[in-house]
Amino acid sequence: MPLLSDYISEANLPLQDGGTLLVRHADEDRVGDRVMFDAWRYSDPRFESYYRTQNPEAGPRYEAARYLLKFIKTPVACLTERVPGLPREEQNVTLFIGVWEVVGLPRPCGLGDRDELLDIDAHAAGYIRYDPAMLHPSEALADLIGRLVIDWPKNKRRAWRHWAHRQDKEVLTVLTEPQGPYAPRRRQ
Repeated sequence: MPLLSDYISEANLPLQDGGTLLVRHADEDRVGDRVMFDAWRYSDPRFESYYRTQNPEAGPRYEAARYLLKFIKTPVACLTERVPGLPREEQNVTLFIGVWEVVGLPRPCGLGDRDELLDIDAHAAGYIRYDPAMLHPSEALADLIGRLVIDWPKNKRRAWRHWAHRQDKEVLTVLTEPQGPYAPRRRQ
C-alpha cells in the first residue's frame, strides 16, 4: 500500500519537525462523529470555529508546523463508496479534508469566543484561537480532499496530532467521488 509520506513528498511539503503536522478531528463524546463529519461535509461555519479554537495544552501546537494536513474521523455509513479491504466490523475511517499553511500565532480567546460546534465557552476554558489570517487553506493535494482515506491506527491513547515523518500512515484508498465539502444545506 502507498504511504501518506509519498503524497506529501510529491506535493513538495516538508517532512521534518516543524514541517508537516497531521491533525485528526474526531469527537465521540460531545457532538458525535457524524455531527462533526456533516459539519465539514456541508460547510457548516461551526466546523471552522471548531478547528480554529484549540486547547493550548494539546500538542504539538499548530504554530510548531509550517503545514497542517487535516483529517476527519468519518463513519463508514456516510461514505458513498466502499473502502476496499476494510474489515466489516470497522465503523470509521480517516478522511483527508485539506492542507492549511500556518502563517502566524494564535491569540488567547477573549470574552464571547466560543467553539460553536462543541458549544464550549473558549474564553472560560483558556483556549486559543487561530484567526483566519493565521491559517490559510493551501492548494496542495486539493484533488484528494474528501477522497484520500488513510489508516490512523487504533491504540490505547489515540493521538490527534503527529509529525508526518515520525508516524507515517498507510493510504487505504483514494475514493472516486469526493465525500465533501458541499454547499451548506438549506434550512427548511
